[in-house]
Amino acid sequence: MYTYIFPRFSQRSFIQKGFDRLGGFLSSSLGKVREAVCPQSGNPQSCPQSAALALTVVLFGAGCWGCSLLEVEFQYMEFLPRQSQLRQWFQWDAQFFPRDGEMGAVYLAPADLIR
Repeated sequence: MYTYIFPRFSQRSFIQKGFDRLGGFLSSSLGKVREAVCPQSGNPQSCPQSAALALTVVLFGAGCWGCSLLEVEFQYMEFLPRQSQLRQWFQWDAQFFPRDGEMGAVYLAPADLIR
């Protein structure tokens, strides 16, 4: 009977290791901020939590602002082959039947239109 042995690299949790390092970095840097900004606060956990919350709100606001600047445009003609009849029809439709119409004038002979 064959027993599969997983490779060592597949057993490592790179994401967990990354978050552990990120947490250590944030703890040390927020700890320095707490000592500088809030040396004698009543709750020693409140200052880093407030800083993390403020950072979260700022990043969320920047993300929302960035999403509001995205432009959505869909050009269906780009998906059609250049020599297809459907693309030629759309080109001719745009050329010969403009969406704004053609300028024109209507001439009427004098007539009694009220009767």
